[in-house]
Amino acid sequence: MAALAFAGVAGCGNEGAGDQTVAAPSATSEEMTSTESSTGTGDSVEIADFEFGPEEITVPAGTTITFTNEDSAAHTATADDSSFDTEELGKGDSAEETFDEPGTYTYYCRFHVVMKGSVVVE
Repeated sequence: MAALAFAGVAGCGNEGAGDQTVAAPSATSEEMTSTESSTGTGDSVEIADFEFGPEEITVPAGTTITFTNEDSAAHTATADDSSFDTEELGKGDSAEETFDEPGTYTYYCRFHVVMKGSVVVE
């Protein structure tokens, strides 16, 4: 990672402090914005405001995804094809599901069937 060095620049409040190294930012604003889409690439799904976030997540085969309920209501993440079910998750509860085979796994909340999401396994 690149570092920027500042040596006692007048008006910067570091007079007499000697050389100071400041780490460069790890991501640009544009990069950060591009990760805030409806498609995730991480290994977790948060349940909040009666939605799965992200609604669609893409992961490599063998990934374990953690589903965490941050809502006040209980929820589940239940596969349309019955291949997985987190069972009831209360506020603050989590459950893990591992996705070994490539494919698209759609799921919903058994208590709130309008809540839907998908896991794309590559």
